[in-house]
Amino acid sequence: MQKKLPKWYELVDNTKSEGEIESKIFIALCRNPKWLWRSVGALSKETGVENIIVEEVLYKYYKAGIVVQHNRNTDQWAYWENVKNELPEEQPTLTEIDKIVRIHGRFSKEAKKLIP
Repeated sequence: MQKKLPKWYELVDNTKSEGEIESKIFIALCRNPKWLWRSVGALSKETGVENIIVEEVLYKYYKAGIVVQHNRNTDQWAYWENVKNELPEEQPTLTEIDKIVRIHGRFSKEAKKLIP
């Protein structure tokens, strides 16, 4: 089960100049129906913002989990909501696995799903 992620507009502060730049980048990243994945160069060209600033903004929101980097082409980025079917499922923690093993037993169906 994946955790609930915030929308980009809930995190971007448009009252500051950096928020306006971030908004431009997110609009270019999210709202173009032709593209799920966008390169830094394409985002820079579309928004008129320098590549280095686009990379900084993408990395900032990558750490927050709302921007996703392509697993094979590291120059491609996407908004989490546009590619949510491609995101890996959240793995259970060791504590959750231990709890299931204790409750259902090591050889139960539930435990076999979680233990490699």
